[in-house]
Order: sequence, then C-alpha cells, then structure tokens
Amino acid sequence: MSKTKSVNVWLGSEIGILKAVNLVGKTATNYFDQKKIGKENEILSTCWSTDKKSIFCGFKRGTVRDFNIESGQFSEDPISIPDFKTGKEDLVRIHSKDDAIMSCTSSGNITLWDPRNDCEEKIKFQTNVGPDIYDMTLCHDQSSFATGGKENPLKIFDFENPSEPIFKAKNVPHDWLQLRVPVWVTGIKYLKDSKTQIVTTTGTSKIRLYDITGERRRPCLEMNFDKYPLTCLTLTNNANQVIVANTRGNVGMFDFRKKALVRVFKGFAGSVRSMECHPNLDYVASCGLDRFLRIHEINSGKLEYKVYLKARLNSVLFSSLDFMEEKRKTEQVDLEANNLKRKLEESDDEEVDPVWRRMKTADSDSSGSDGEQ
Repeated sequence: MSKTKSVNVWLGSEIGILKAVNLVGKTATNYFDQKKIGKENEILSTCWSTDKKSIFCGFKRGTVRDFNIESGQFSEDPISIPDFKTGKEDLVRIHSKDDAIMSCTSSGNITLWDPRNDCEEKIKFQTNVGPDIYDMTLCHDQSSFATGGKENPLKIFDFENPSEPIFKAKNVPHDWLQLRVPVWVTGIKYLKDSKTQIVTTTGTSKIRLYDITGERRRPCLEMNFDKYPLTCLTLTNNANQVIVANTRGNVGMFDFRKKALVRVFKGFAGSVRSMECHPNLDYVASCGLDRFLRIHEINSGKLEYKVYLKARLNSVLFSSLDFMEEKRKTEQVDLEANNLKRKLEESDDEEVDPVWRRMKTADSDSSGSDGEQ
C-alpha cells in the first residue's frame, strides 16, 4: 500500500514541510522540496481539493502548491496568488471552491482564482473586506463566505454580490466599567448544515454565536473561556458543540444548549494553532507551537495519540480513513500471532517434559552411589 493512502493526518509546518502521519503505525513522513525549506517558505494554510485527491498548501511568500495524494509529489512550480503584496501582507487562509482556489490575506484581499489558468481570466472575482483580517471561512454549500479580524467585525458575503456584505455584526455593549469592548475576531465557522448560524472566537476570550436570520446583529449567545486570546476552533459532529483553544494551550468544549463548558482536553504545552474533528469519528486533532500532534477522544477527553513532529505546526487536516478500524484489525492480527506463538511454545514444552521426567537429579545419583558403598 502506498504511504500516502494510509495517512490519517496531514500537517503544514513552519519550515515548509508537509507532514503525513499514520496513527496506527505511529509513523510520520515528510514531503518537501529541498530548495524550498525554511521559515520564508512557511506553510500557513492547507485545504483539500474539491475531489479530495490532492492538498493545496498556502505558503508565506504568497504562493500555493498542489500536493497529489496518489503520487506523493508536489506540483513542479509554486503558483503565485494574484496581486499578493509580499512583505506588506500575510496569507491568512485558502479554500478550494469548484476547482478554483479562494485566498484571503491579512489586508483583506479576497480572490477566487483558477490555479491552472495563466491568462488574465484566471481571476473569477476579487474584493477587499477591510484590513487586519484573522480568518475567512466558506459556507458548507459554498454560496457565501465570512470574514473577521482586529477592529474588523464579522461580515458575511454572498458570491453573487461580494462587494457588499449581506450581514455585518454589531459590537457588543460596553463592559461593566462602561469601556468599549475591542473587536477582535480570531476564528469563524458555520454551524453544521446551517447557512445562517455562525460561531466565532475572539482575542478577548469569547465564544459568540450569531444568527443572521433575525434583525439583531449582535450575538445571540456569548460564553467565556479562560482569560487568554482564543486562537482557533472546530465543530464536532454534534451540531451543538464547539471546541476552542487559546494561546496558553488550554482547550475546551462548549455546548450551545447548556451554554457552558462541558469538557477540558489536557496535555498541551503551548499555543494551539489549528484543530479539526474527524469527519466520521468522535476524535479531534490539534497541533501548535509545541511541535506535537495530539488526537483526543471527544466524549471522554482521553488523549489517544501523541506524535512529536520536530517542527512548529500551523495547520492540520484529518483524512476520512477509519483509523480505529485499522487499529482493531492490527490488534487482532497481533493477538492471533501471539496466540500461535504461545501454542507453539506449549507444544514444545509437552514434547520436552517426558524426557526431563525420566532423567535423575544430581542428588538422587549421589545418594544412590553412597548406598552401594
């Protein structure tokens, strides 16, 4: 079997290496171009292609490379993001949409472009959503997208008219000291199977749930987690649960119905930069500055796997492979092998035992000789 076909988790690193991890075998493989390794080639964002046969990697220099899962090879040359201003803006996020790539930069430039087209028509649309963007996400049906950042509130845009937002969040009321609360959106996700409900995290430790169907532009639910800036979030297979992480490596799961923290995931030693839940199983993968990939079981909070990967990690992608089924098969094969080995050892002992029983001990020989004398 090809190495890439048995990969459970893909990770983008700070030195430009795409890392592939097989959880059952506890092995990690690096994919990279020797000429393109270093901090200046940092992988900042990764996403699956539409057909799930390749991974797009977004680099710090404003380029994208296509990694083919079947061949285990990167595309020959990096593809430059249109109108990317190197040194003046950073890549924030990339997504795939209808065989095209949607890129977002820190200066608010949103571009949908065709990586296979070199002519001027490669850009399908382009807009600017304002400066200091921290995150951008696509709706499940790819009909809209949402953005947010520092002093740049949550905005939702329709692809039919991306120049004006169809929703713009209003800042929350002043705090108990009557001081203005800073706007600082750090993560955004559409709720599962919903086009109108969106959850965000903030640099002021807040988790906020918005419903854009109503007239109210403020969050319909707000919860607090710790006292440090939140860095990322992911949604579980339960539509009412969200997992968030902060700069101190504290990770917790919140329930929207209970409006409270329901579970804490332990074992972290630094800022968490990316998390993703398995598409079918109740497991969450996380990575960050401490260079470890961690896999937690969502319902129990148990740390199932911990893999050291030698480099700071920025992004994580779960494959759809059922690694628990693979683990069960491996354990069954090992159990059968151990049982066979034990049976062989027992049969060898049964053949040897009669021989040993017929032999006299050294004490009996010496006592017999004393009697004859």
